[in-house]
Amino acid sequence: MAQQKRIGIVGCGTIGRKVAQELDRGSVPGVQLVALTSRDQENARTLAASLQSPPKVVSLHELIPLVDLVVEAATGAALDEIARATLGAGKDLM
Repeated sequence: MAQQKRIGIVGCGTIGRKVAQELDRGSVPGVQLVALTSRDQENARTLAASLQSPPKVVSLHELIPLVDLVVEAATGAALDEIARATLGAGKDLM
């Protein structure tokens, strides 16, 4: 059996929340949600606590080493920082 791909979500608004809920539900085989981050960390903690398998809530720079794929669901203004940090660490970004 192949190892599950570890996913981290940056941004816990409407889109990030829906992606997190679907991953937590097991809607995407072969992946596991392991970390969340948001500019509003309280929002991220609330989302994590609402999930069946709560992921870690960490900063962007703590999230990247934990995951294989970063799912960007933040504001457009944050994209440059997220992309540079993620791609600079050799990780995939969606």
